[in-house]
Amino acid sequence: MKRLKQLHLARNTITSLSALALLTIGILPAVIASDTAIAATVTSRSVSMSASAPGASATYTIQWTPASTTGIAQVNVAFCSNSPIVSDTTCTAPTGFSITASPTASESGGLAPGSGCSWTASSLDTNSVLQLAYSGSGCTTLTQSTSTADTISLSSVTNPTTTCSTYGACTFYARIYTYSTATTYSAGSLTNVVDDGGVAMSTATEITLNATVQEELSFCVWSDSPTSNTCGASNTVTIGHTVGASTVLDDTAVDTAPFDFELGTNASHGATVSVLGDTLTNGSYTIPADTTDAQICAGQTSGGNFGLWVSTLPSGMTVSSGYTATTTTPCQEYNLGSTATTTSEVVSTSAPINNATGTITYGATAQPTTVPGDYTANNQLIATGTF
Repeated sequence: MKRLKQLHLARNTITSLSALALLTIGILPAVIASDTAIAATVTSRSVSMSASAPGASATYTIQWTPASTTGIAQVNVAFCSNSPIVSDTTCTAPTGFSITASPTASESGGLAPGSGCSWTASSLDTNSVLQLAYSGSGCTTLTQSTSTADTISLSSVTNPTTTCSTYGACTFYARIYTYSTATTYSAGSLTNVVDDGGVAMSTATEITLNATVQEELSFCVWSDSPTSNTCGASNTVTIGHTVGASTVLDDTAVDTAPFDFELGTNASHGATVSVLGDTLTNGSYTIPADTTDAQICAGQTSGGNFGLWVSTLPSGMTVSSGYTATTTTPCQEYNLGSTATTTSEVVSTSAPINNATGTITYGATAQPTTVPGDYTANNQLIATGTF
C-alpha cells in the first residue's frame, strides 16, 4: 500500500510539471513577439503652445530626447483626443484641431538636417497628423543622440475648439513616433518605429480682464520768483524793481515775473494751455498790453508795455504763435492776445503728456506819462484736454 501511494504521488507530480511546461511554452512566443514590437520611449517630451485659447492659432514647439541612437528617416506626430498611448489603434482627431495642409515646420537640435539634406513636412488624417520625411542626395537617415533634444517648431496650428466646461474637458494628446525608414502611417502601428512617446496637453478658456481708465488732466501754476513750488499757493507777486525801500514799475526798465506750470493728461489728442486776462489796470488807467508780439523796451512811449512769453518750453509741447520771444537787448518780445473775456492759446500738445513743466514770463514797463497808482492784472492759465 505504501508503494502504491508513492507511485500515485509521483504520477501527479509529473502531470503538474508537464502542464507547467506546456503553459510556459504557450507563453514564450507571445512574450518574444511583443518584445520585437516595443520601441524605446523618448524622454523629456513636451509640446508647448504659443496660445492656449480654444480655436486660437498657435505655434507648437514639439520636443523630446531620443532613447535610441538609431538613425531615423521619418517623424510623425499624431494629435488625438482620446489617448496618448502610442499603440492605441484609434486616434480621434480633436474637435476643431487642424494643421495646415502644407505645414510650416522648422527642425533644430538633434533634428537639424545635414548638409544637402532636408525635412519635408506634410499633414495626414484630415490635417491632424504631422509627418516629416528626411531626404536629400545620400541622405537616408539622420543619426540620433540620447543627449541632444529633437525640436520641431510647427506654426499655424489651430487649437481644438472644445469648450472647457469641466475639468479635463480640454485635454488632448500628441503621439510622437520616429522611424528607421519611410513608413506609411497607421494609428497604433509600431512598424519600423525607433522611438515613441505620448504627451498630454490642454487648451484653457481665455482670461478676459476689463478695466476702465478715467480721463485725467492735472495742471498746476506757481510763482517762480519768489519760488513757491506749491500747487494752490498764492501766486500774487509784485512786478517791478527796487527803488529805495519800494518795488516800483517805471520807465527805466522792463521788469519781469516768471511763473512755472506743470501739465499732465491722458487725453488722446493732447491739451492746450491758454491765458485769460487783461493788462495792468488802475481804475480807468491802464498800462497798454502788447497784442502784436512786439518788442517792449524801457521808456517806450507807444505800443504795448505789458505781455508774456514762453521762456521755458515744456518737453513734448509746442509754443503757440505770438509767444516765442526774440531778444534784442535791452528789449524783449512779449504778447498778450487775451482779454478779460477772451482766451489766447500759449502752448499745446497733440498727444498725452506726463507732467511736463514749463515757464511763462510776464514783462512790463511804464511810460513816462503813466499815471501813478497801484495797478493790478488778474490772469489765469487754463488747461484744456481733448479726449
